Amino acid sequence: GDLDVVLARALAEHGVAPHCLEVELTESVLMEDIEKAAAMLRRVKATGVSLALDDFGTGYSSLAYLGRFPFDVLKIDRSFVLGVVSDPDAATIAMTIIDLAHRMRLKVVAEGVETEAQRGFFSKNDCDQMQGFLFSKPLPAAVLTELRLGGKTLSMDTPDEHARKTILLVDDEPSILSSLRRLLRPDGYRVLTAGSGAEALELAAQHDVQVVLTDQRMPQMTGTELLHRMCV
Repeated sequence: GDLDVVLARALAEHGVAPHCLEVELTESVLMEDIEKAAAMLRRVKATGVSLALDDFGTGYSSLAYLGRFPFDVLKIDRSFVLGVVSDPDAATIAMTIIDLAHRMRLKVVAEGVETEAQRGFFSKNDCDQMQGFLFSKPLPAAVLTELRLGGKTLSMDTPDEHARKTILLVDDEPSILSSLRRLLRPDGYRVLTAGSGAEALELAAQHDVQVVLTDQRMPQMTGTELLHRMCV
């Protein structure tokens, strides 16, 4: 009931600037008494700290109540992050959350980013920040301090993406991929190759691909299914 007072006292006692602290809450904490929670969060916000809604998309009536609370950050739950490369529905949900948050002038953080393909997806779709094992697994405090002092961050840049038109070739026959690569390279294409649908999805998540040329008959995933998954 007096979280704002406790925070203000702690910040003053330890000499911490309020903007350096982000308070994360889950929806379940807020739903017991919405009006009381909204009033409390406004008081907490007045101390100068920022507020983040954790695990967004997995709780209660997120959209119905989102505008009632003074959040600064939405954190996309890792259950959606895990499937963004291979599951069109998860990718659509993630992109929708990013668009919604930005329209409401909120920052978006993707939780549980563990692969370069996931990083590429969220980078391409204008997610503001990412966190997860791709950056680092849990560390002792002293090691974490060294890591942070080193200035390590996850790259959000794709500097070569727009330099050339990119074509993705997908076939489970290496000889066909090799022949097509030789055929297309003189035309100035940046050529990516994949030997399966799963590998193609990984590459498409990491790179800005304009053209996909795929075989239809492949193990595990047909060309039609691959194109369907990519059209999100």
